[in-house]
Amino acid sequence: MKLIQKANRINELGVTTKQSNAMQELQVYKQIYKIPTIQENKVVDKEFFEYCKSKKIFLLLLVYDNDGKVYLKECGVNEFCLPGGEIFDDETIMKAIKRISHNIDKNIVISDVEPLLFVENTFSYQSENVKHIGITMMARSNQKSNDSLYNRFYYLDKNILSKVNVFSNRNILEIYRTRLDDILNQNNGEFQDKEIETNKKYKWRYKFHNNFVKRFILTSRVKRKNKLQSIMIHKCMGCRRLIDVSCGDNSLIFSLINTEQGKSIDYVIANDISWSQIELIPKMDKVIFTNHNAITFPFKDNIFDFVYCSNTLHHMPNYESLQNLLESLLRIGKKVVIYEIEDPAFTGGLPYILNKYWYRGFLKDVGEQYLSYKQFRKIINTAYKNKASIKFETFKNIQGNYMIAEIEKQ
Repeated sequence: MKLIQKANRINELGVTTKQSNAMQELQVYKQIYKIPTIQENKVVDKEFFEYCKSKKIFLLLLVYDNDGKVYLKECGVNEFCLPGGEIFDDETIMKAIKRISHNIDKNIVISDVEPLLFVENTFSYQSENVKHIGITMMARSNQKSNDSLYNRFYYLDKNILSKVNVFSNRNILEIYRTRLDDILNQNNGEFQDKEIETNKKYKWRYKFHNNFVKRFILTSRVKRKNKLQSIMIHKCMGCRRLIDVSCGDNSLIFSLINTEQGKSIDYVIANDISWSQIELIPKMDKVIFTNHNAITFPFKDNIFDFVYCSNTLHHMPNYESLQNLLESLLRIGKKVVIYEIEDPAFTGGLPYILNKYWYRGFLKDVGEQYLSYKQFRKIINTAYKNKASIKFETFKNIQGNYMIAEIEKQ
C-alpha cells in the first residue's frame, strides 16, 4: 500500500517512463523552440528513489481559459499542482496531451497548444542521482464560463500561487503569464475562436471531402498536383528543416517525404491552428504535428530552411493580423513560399462556383479576406521591402488562380 501511495505521488508530479517517440520529439523541440529550461534538485528517500529509476520522461499540461485563468488540480491538503502523466509506448507528445486533457474532463476542447518550457528534475538518494526530463505544454480551452469544469480554473493571485507547492509548478505559472501577455499583444487581445470552432463543428464534412471528393472528383490529376509538387521540389531544394504553417486536413508538402529529395529532409513541422484538422492526418515518418497560431509562433529565429504557407492570408481577421503573420513567417525561416488562391470573385467561372457552394457553402471555410493578384503583390512587397528578395509567379488549376511568392532573406 505504501508503494502504491508513492506511485500515485509520482504520477501527480508528472513523472513518466521513457518512450522513443516522445524522446525523438523532445530532441526536435529543443532544436526549434525558444523556451527556457527549469532545473530542480530534490533529495528523496530510498523507496521513492527506487521507483524513480524506471522513470525518465514526463509531461505537464497547463490549461488556461480566455480570461487567463488556469486549471489546477488538488494534490494535497489546501495545495494545488498542474496535471501531468506518463507518455505511453509509441505515443506522440500531441497524443499524450489529448489523453491527459481528457483525464481533466472527457468533454474538454483545447487549442493553441504550445510548449512553455523544459523541465529537468534530479532526484538524489545518498550518493546516487537519477534525472527526469520533461516538457510543460500550455493549451487553451475556450468553453463557456458556466461549464462545471471552470469551477477548477483559478486566477493566479498571490493566495493561489502560495498554494502551488509541487516542484517547479510555481515558476512554470510565472513563465506562463509572460507568454500569455505576448500572445494577447500579438493577437490584438483576441483569439481566433470562430476558425477553430467552425472546423471542429464540421469535421465530419472534411472527412467526407478527404475520403470521397478528393479520391473521385477533385483528384490529384484534376488539381495538377504533380505540377505543383515539381514546383515545390524545385523551391525547397537542399532544405532539411521545413514547416507547413497551415497544413489543414492535408498538404502538398507532405508528399515531399516520399520523394528522392525527402531522404535528405530532417523533419517537417505540420502546423495548424485547428486541432480537429490535424487529427484528420495520419501519422507519418519525419512529420511532427503542432497546434500554434502562426501569428504568435514560439519558434527560434531562422530555425527553418523552408517555410510553406498555403491559403492562410485570407483567413486573417484584419490587416494588422496579416502584417503580424508575414513578419512571423520571415522571422522563423530563411526562405518563405506563400501560396494564396486569388479572390474567386475576380477569377469567376468554376473556381467561383467551387468556392461559393463547396468550400464556403458545404465545408464552411471561414476565410473570407481574399486578395486580387495586384493586392497580393503589393502586400508582400510592402511587408518584405529591404528585408528579402521576392519572386512572383502564378499557377492555375480547377480551383482557381494560385498566386505564389518566393521570399528569401538577403
